[in-house]
Amino acid sequence: MTPEERLTKIENAIQALVDVQAKHDEGIGQLIEISRRLVDAQIVTDGQIRELREAQKHADERLNALQEHTDERLNALIETVDRIIRREEQQ
Repeated sequence: MTPEERLTKIENAIQALVDVQAKHDEGIGQLIEISRRLVDAQIVTDGQIRELREAQKHADERLNALQEHTDERLNALIETVDRIIRREEQQ
């Protein structure tokens, strides 16, 4: 192989490496962009989860208050029915 052929072969090999490196750099850039998008999406998702937790907490508090009110009314109804039954039994 002549020195000129050797030089051409080395230049071709270097060019092939440069092309591969450019493709890798492009791929890495795309992966970085995807990573940024995922991080941004996760931040949004975390915020939504916090909002849902807060909404659920308020809904639970409201439900507990309504349940207490229902229990009170049910107890009042039971007492009323008990009084009526006792009156009928006494007569």
